[in-house]
Amino acid sequence: MLKILKNLRAWDWVLLALILGITILQVFCTMTLTDAIRDLTNTIMMAQYGQATSGDIWVGAGVMVGYATGAMVCQGSTAFCASIISASLSTKLRTMLNDKVSAMSMAQIERFSTASLITRATNDIQTVGFTLVLAFRMFFSAPVTAI
Repeated sequence: MLKILKNLRAWDWVLLALILGITILQVFCTMTLTDAIRDLTNTIMMAQYGQATSGDIWVGAGVMVGYATGAMVCQGSTAFCASIISASLSTKLRTMLNDKVSAMSMAQIERFSTASLITRATNDIQTVGFTLVLAFRMFFSAPVTAI
């Protein structure tokens, strides 16, 4: 995995830092959402005893929807940035693989069937790309959530 990550461009590292920041914001929104739900529930209970108005309930609901929307936007932004990094890295890996195959001698090429080589290489690079998207999203969110 570290050998693959050495092929990231400088821009990809910037996007990884952005993913980390967005993930922190997403976790904040998600964790604060539970507090907003609790506050809204308390406001509804207080409204039954005449201590809160329907306006207070709407304000609480608006705050709750705001945090939920923030978490959703952060999740989408993280997925988008991770996809950009993954696509960039997959393109680089395909180019490197193509250069490696092009440098093979005829004796080496005869050991593999062309269809087998193309299929395996494509599947492997797609798997690496998909794994990177999931890894970039999960490697940051799990520790931040634990904090």
